[in-house]
Amino acid sequence: MTRADRVHSTPPLSTSLNNTADSSATDGVDTSRRRFLSQAAAVTAGGAVLATSLSVSASAAGAMQAPDPILAAIEAHKAAHAKFVSWVGRHCKLENELPKERRCSSITAWEEEIVEADDPRWIEAERQVGLTCSTEIDAAYTLIEVIPTTRLGMLALLEHAVSHDADGHAWPDEWREGLLENLSEVLPQLWQGRMV
Repeated sequence: MTRADRVHSTPPLSTSLNNTADSSATDGVDTSRRRFLSQAAAVTAGGAVLATSLSVSASAAGAMQAPDPILAAIEAHKAAHAKFVSWVGRHCKLENELPKERRCSSITAWEEEIVEADDPRWIEAERQVGLTCSTEIDAAYTLIEVIPTTRLGMLALLEHAVSHDADGHAWPDEWREGLLENLSEVLPQLWQGRMV
C-alpha cells in the first residue's frame, strides 16, 4: 500500500504565504489569493457579527419600547402625592391666616360637617385635602397591584419606595407587605432571565 504524503492545512512557516511582512516589504502589495480570501472571510464574519448585534439591539430596543406598566404607576403616584402635598400646604397656610371661628368645617372620607360661617377657601381646602389624600392612597395601592415586567421597572419601584420613605412620608397600611409579596413573585423571574 502506498503511503500518502503529508497534507498541510496551513503552509509551512518557511513559505512566503506566512511571511507577509517579507513579501509586502519587497512587493509593496500582498497579492496572494489565500490572503485575499482570508480578508474576505474576515469581512463576511464581521458583517455577520454586526448584523447579529444589530438584530439583538433592535429586539432589545423593541423590548425597551414596550413600557413597563409600573413606570406609569410610579409617575401617577408621584403626581397624586404632589397634589396632596400642595393642598396640605394651602390648608396649613389658611389655618395660620384665618381666625378659628372661620375654619370650623371638617370634611373627612366618612363625614362632612360644613359650618356656613366658614371661609369658603377653608371649606375647599378641607375637601381637597381629603380628596387628594384618597387619590394618593389609591395610587400607592396601584403600585403594589401592578407587577413590574422589567428589571428597570422593579428597580424604579424600589427607588421610589425608598425615596418616599426617606422623605418622611408614610405608605398606607400593609403597603410594605404588598411590596414584599411582589418582590417575592418577581425576583425569581429576574434571576431566571425572563425579564429584561
